[in-house]
Amino acid sequence: MNYKNELQLTFSGREIALKRIGAIESTVFDDETSAQFSIKRREKYQNLFEKSEERIAEIKSRISDDISAKKLELENYENNVAQVDTQYKLGELSPEEREKRVHAIRKKYDKAKAEMSELQQLSQASTSLEIGGQIPIDIDKDVDEFGNIIKKPGLDASKMFGSLRSKMPF
Repeated sequence: MNYKNELQLTFSGREIALKRIGAIESTVFDDETSAQFSIKRREKYQNLFEKSEERIAEIKSRISDDISAKKLELENYENNVAQVDTQYKLGELSPEEREKRVHAIRKKYDKAKAEMSELQQLSQASTSLEIGGQIPIDIDKDVDEFGNIIKKPGLDASKMFGSLRSKMPF
């Protein structure tokens, strides 16, 4: 799973947990059974919230490490261009060879720069809306007893192609 999907899912879990905790706290229950059920639900949502907070911090720490690595990679590409220019000035490279090498390095540089920009955007995000919107999470199906989200975002191939399988001759 990539950082964007991880953060989007984890932010969604945190946001849903906060919303549900607020709803539980603002509701007055008429009977003991409902009150006990709501206490158990609140605990589950509280666990989801706490695990989501921990997970967001972990993901952002990894993103920060990757940003640092990308900065070094970009500096390395800049140094490579300077080396190629020096080789050209010393007559070791023809103008065509210099252009070819610089173009290849710039292509890699531009890709790394775009990746770093995306990482920086993710590191600054604070809600699921900033990175694609909230993903629905079912507290009973998608969250374990410890508050960990076990749902994986994305399309489920078995749901997409399940009906086709029965029609295939093999």
